Amino acid sequence: MRYNQGDGPEREKAVLVGVEAPGSDPARAVYSLEELARLADTAGADVLGQVIQKRNKPDAATWLGRGKSEELAETCRESGAGLVIFDRELSPAQARNLEDITGVRVIDRTQRRQAPGRTGSAKLPAAAPDRARYRVVPPGRRHRD
Repeated sequence: MRYNQGDGPEREKAVLVGVEAPGSDPARAVYSLEELARLADTAGADVLGQVIQKRNKPDAATWLGRGKSEELAETCRESGAGLVIFDRELSPAQARNLEDITGVRVIDRTQRRQAPGRTGSAKLPAAAPDRARYRVVPPGRRHRD
């Protein structure tokens, strides 16, 4: 968390990115970004903008594709955002590529991120991903991580 000179914590400035699946209701993507904005606010970020991409399947390099990634970079520059939060899970390579294009930190709603100047980690509050399930471990067996 960043701090001002005695004014309390400085909130991060963020741009949110959502993806609209083909054939889905466009209102669903908007609702999902509204929820993500509330989560970002709770985590200490001010949302300065939103980008929604209509895409059949994710681009392997950036999730968004090159053109929309450049648009995202421009949105970040114009708004002064230092953080991009994706509504979808990104691979480490996608996040790294997007950071190279935008010049700002990129996370998704499921990631842990390092708090600047701290040794622990802060978690962006989020609903558990659909693929996460509780495992039942039989008695006498140890849980493997």
